Amino acid sequence: MYNDIIDTAIVENLTVNVYFDEDNDNICNPLTSECYLFGTVSCFHRKYKLSSENSEFTDQEDLKRYVSLNRVISLPIYIYEHSGITINTTGFSCNWDSGKIGYIHITKEEIYKEFNVKRISSELLKKVYENLKGTISFINDYLTGNIHYFEVIDTDSEEILEAVYGYVGNSDICLNEGISEAKSILSFNTRERAKEAKNISECNAIMSY
Repeated sequence: MYNDIIDTAIVENLTVNVYFDEDNDNICNPLTSECYLFGTVSCFHRKYKLSSENSEFTDQEDLKRYVSLNRVISLPIYIYEHSGITINTTGFSCNWDSGKIGYIHITKEEIYKEFNVKRISSELLKKVYENLKGTISFINDYLTGNIHYFEVIDTDSEEILEAVYGYVGNSDICLNEGISEAKSILSFNTRERAKEAKNISECNAIMSY
């Protein structure tokens, strides 16, 4: 059974197709210590475990006091539950099925180390907040199954030349990676043909001699 193509591109004689990656058991859970996250996620929910493995908070009041400290930069995390879950940092319009469950946070000391700086400028602070939002967006894509894979196919023979799985995020990210891979394949084939032509030329020169 074949998945439906949700995005495609043509790169010379190669076709790049993007599909939903429904078999994502091998994808790293972004909340585990195996995956790098910008910031630490600390959440409290009766049903779902949504905190980073490195989060040390077991009490909501302790977490609230911590994120109020001057040395901590944080954003709230909200959840919407309705036949599945989705999270963000801005909240949802439906108060009945949504609410705040925690924070994503990072200390100033961690920021100094991450960006190799001694002070946090207004421009850097803006980037920090963008990165924190990006982390939650990435986790949300994982939770909602917004995961893709691409195939690079020889358009004439329909042979699959390459397939890479587990791209978390919108399909255009996966498509761009697939296009880059297709260009690499074409570049490699061009170099190999040039080597082959050179070898044949040298061989003919020796035979003529």
